[in-house]
Amino acid sequence: VYPNPINENQKLNLNLSNQQSGSYTFQILDLSGRVVKVLTHNVLAATHTTVVELPGLAAGTYQLLWNFEGQGLTQSGTHKLTVVK
Repeated sequence: VYPNPINENQKLNLNLSNQQSGSYTFQILDLSGRVVKVLTHNVLAATHTTVVELPGLAAGTYQLLWNFEGQGLTQSGTHKLTVVK
């Protein structure tokens, strides 16, 4: 996840590296736990960079939750994401 912190009008890059084809789901949550954005991205087995625009995301601290599901494999994780003016 880069850049981090990110400016309000900047695009977020997500590096995705997986050994199987499958689907990623990304959720961005504010500090109260409210989901402010949900993204889904299907990938082939390889390394990818996905560029995400985050219009309207106010300055602050967020949690980026990700989940990958592919041929019998499920993985998940979190990243702290900071948006600055």
